[in-house]
This record gives sequence, C-alpha cells and structure tokens, in this order.
Amino acid sequence: MRKVVTGTAPYKGIGRPDYSAPAPVGSFAKPTVYAGSDVYELAARLGSPDVFDRRGDIVWMDDFDQGFNKWYSETTGVGGNIGATTTVASRGDCSLQMKAGDAIGSYARIARAFPLPKLGRIGAEYSFAINSSIITVSLWNYIAVGTLQYLPYVYLLQSAGSCSLYYRNDAGVSTPLFEGQAIPIASLYGTRPIFHVLKIVVDVSTGYWTRIIFDNVEYDVHLQAMDFTPGWASAPIMELVLDTTRGTLAGDGITYLDNILVTQNEPVQI
Repeated sequence: MRKVVTGTAPYKGIGRPDYSAPAPVGSFAKPTVYAGSDVYELAARLGSPDVFDRRGDIVWMDDFDQGFNKWYSETTGVGGNIGATTTVASRGDCSLQMKAGDAIGSYARIARAFPLPKLGRIGAEYSFAINSSIITVSLWNYIAVGTLQYLPYVYLLQSAGSCSLYYRNDAGVSTPLFEGQAIPIASLYGTRPIFHVLKIVVDVSTGYWTRIIFDNVEYDVHLQAMDFTPGWASAPIMELVLDTTRGTLAGDGITYLDNILVTQNEPVQI
C-alpha cells in the first residue's frame, strides 16, 4: 500500500518526489530550471556530436578525440598527410586535418567499412571546414545489398568564386541541388575555419534517395533513384568514404573533418 501524507506531494514508488517534473506531478515548479524529459536533448547537452539533425538512431560515430586509427587513410602528392589535430574542432577537443598534396588534383581520403545496418533508410553525416585551395569535398557511400552495389555520392565543388552542391542520380550523372543558385565562396569560410554540416539519407530497401541536408537547407530527393552497379558479389556492407581535392597551388590544401555519424531507422521525408 502506498502512503500519502496530507498536504504534501505523493510519493513516487518508494523514492522521493520527482522534483524535476513540473507541478502538479512534482513537488513544485522551479522558477529558473525547466523540466527536461527529452533524453536526446540531455545527450546533446552532455556533449554528444549528434546535435545537428537528430532524426534516426545512431549506429556509429566518431569525433576524432581518440585519434583516427578507426579509419583507412590515403593521400596523393608530395606533402599530403592526415592526422587528428587540436588546432581547431567543431565540438570536443579534436578534428581530423586532411592535407592534400602540393599538386593540383592531389587528394586526401579516409574510409571506414561497416556491416550493413537493417535494410531501410540509413544516413551519414559529417562536419567540415575548407578554404579556397580546396576544389571538392565529397561524401561517398558504397552499399552492397545482394547483387547490387549502391553508390550514393554527394560533393561540394568550388569554381569561379562560388560553390555548388551535386549528387549522383541512377544514370551516374552529377545533378546540382542549388537549382542554379551557387553559394558564394566567401560564405563558406572566413579568417577562422567555419564548420558546415552535410547529411545524406538513402533508402536501401528501395534503392532511392530520401533527403540531402546542407547546413540549414534540406533537399527532398525521394523521387530519385541511386546510382548502382549490378552483378555485385559481396557480404552486406556499407563503406563510408570522405575525401578532399586540391584545386589550386595557392593555400595550404587543408580540410578539417569532425562529427562523423552513421544512422539507421531514419524517418520518411517530413
């Protein structure tokens, strides 16, 4: 039997009243603290890298605070290198510094393979900061399902003072997302690195894109099928590939990456 003392808030089980909950469930309302019932918001406040688009369930994440030994890495050109750095970070203590080699067209690349999550809508997200010496920053996913390998691919291209975002359709053709309106380069970086966020969501069960998010703009691409390679023979896996390519000899050829997330159970377009 639960005992209730007249004039006081009811006991909850055998513990004390829930002082975090607003009245009348709790004992009293706090004037300066609002009750927090959203565990996702709590995780974000405690330092989770998943703070940008919280849809989907996290399968894997990395913020490079523990180094980058989880990744395969490769560079081309003299002077290219990749390593965790404390010089700048989006969140936490570190980011990954990717320096392309000194020649135009040199690149720096990292890759990580995973067992394929549950068939359905899966996502990949990362933060990046670039400068004028970088011509492209790209996000690849190789997703093997049965005899098909899907190739969802998104990249940011700098050219003639502006940037455009492209994705690859089922014919293997790069398609612009900005509808002819390129982003001024000056808005992508300043005297200090500015981290931008790119997230893609695809439906592996249907072979279609779902959405692409760049900073505060979301693109609905759910009617577009993904590029794919038939006749594939592989275990069900996905491989995340991130790379950056030098476009000019001026500048340091450096891109910073941070907050890499892989998700499953992404909702439909909303």
